[in-house]
Amino acid sequence: MIMKKIILICVSLLLLNNCTDEADEHTYITRFKNVSSTTIEIKGYDSRDNLVFDETILTNNTSSDCTRSAESFLGISCNIVSVEIKFNNNKGYVCGKLNTNGLCFLNEKSPLGNDPSFVNLANYTYEFVITQEDFENAYDLP
Repeated sequence: MIMKKIILICVSLLLLNNCTDEADEHTYITRFKNVSSTTIEIKGYDSRDNLVFDETILTNNTSSDCTRSAESFLGISCNIVSVEIKFNNNKGYVCGKLNTNGLCFLNEKSPLGNDPSFVNLANYTYEFVITQEDFENAYDLP
């Protein structure tokens, strides 16, 4: 009788552990891709306005990878909350939570969220594509 109770308790505990509502986390790989006709410089800042990402990307090239473990895709990672994208003519974009001054992309395009401008390459890998049109519509940066 005692053995049956022990088995019943063990089975109940196993079933309870398997019935959690925790979502699966995946490791997302994100990067910038430059398909414009000019070199770009990208600077990313964290929530304390510290520079955490600084790369120059040639035409038809990509940045280094950023990774993040999350339940869903959240945009560029590398702890970036604000990003400056500058073309070689000193025009570009500033997007994010820190001092953007309305200089983000047109049509609410942004590397900081689940934006359709990201290309899903499969296996949780995404590229934020910066285009020739982005170059042509860029703002004069301060």
